[in-house]
Amino acid sequence: MWAIVTGGSSGLGLALAKRLAKQGYDLVLVGRNEKKLEDAAAQIKGKGDVRLYPLDLSRPDAAESLHDWTVSQGIVPDVLVNNAGMYFYESVTDVEKSQQDSLIGLNVSALSSLCRIYGKEMADSVRSGSKSGKYILNIASYSVYMPIEGFAYYAGSKAFVRTFSRCFAKEMRHEGVKVTAVAPAGIDTGLMHLRPKVRTLARTFGFLAAPDTIARISLRVMKCKCIHYWIPLWFNVLFIPFLWMFQRLFKKVLVYL
Repeated sequence: MWAIVTGGSSGLGLALAKRLAKQGYDLVLVGRNEKKLEDAAAQIKGKGDVRLYPLDLSRPDAAESLHDWTVSQGIVPDVLVNNAGMYFYESVTDVEKSQQDSLIGLNVSALSSLCRIYGKEMADSVRSGSKSGKYILNIASYSVYMPIEGFAYYAGSKAFVRTFSRCFAKEMRHEGVKVTAVAPAGIDTGLMHLRPKVRTLARTFGFLAAPDTIARISLRVMKCKCIHYWIPLWFNVLFIPFLWMFQRLFKKVLVYL
């Protein structure tokens, strides 16, 4: 059994890869930085086959490039984890076109293209008699419930992931492929480049979850037949109706990063 994990060299992607390896999956780790991929593979070494494909997924042809490579390796994945993502906090009129294109290319275009290409391949495998479960896990974000200044590109792209995944899940349920999106809140990774004091406070008050905690929940939900969208950790769900009360606070924290 094979699992492809994009953004698998660190943070949540690495935590997901480690847990998938423990479940018996061989891995394809995809990321831009070859050295980081090698370091990640070293942490997983001994738990199965781990292959690396250094790739900038924001490139227009990235999904096709990855698929051509997996075909050449004889790999038909049973799991696709679309974890790679780009984040910045910037007003729309201040964003450079290159930033805009990179974020949309990675968070939207690459994810949807990988779903299209590997979703078809997984469905064909099921029709050919494959008995192993087929799963696609897309990482959205809690930011879809936080429409604040500076979040237009990131939150907007993750809102696409949320809606796209829920629609795609309905299409693929007849093909034997389970599609799930999860929308984590804060995760204790380097994505947001928090200052040490802010990071410590966020950990202390539970605003940042450990990557392994989110990975454990995400993979459990991924294999649950009746769930296609999930917000990890119950208190994040309860907090959604009150988010509007804290918009100014969120803005101040993000500016302080």
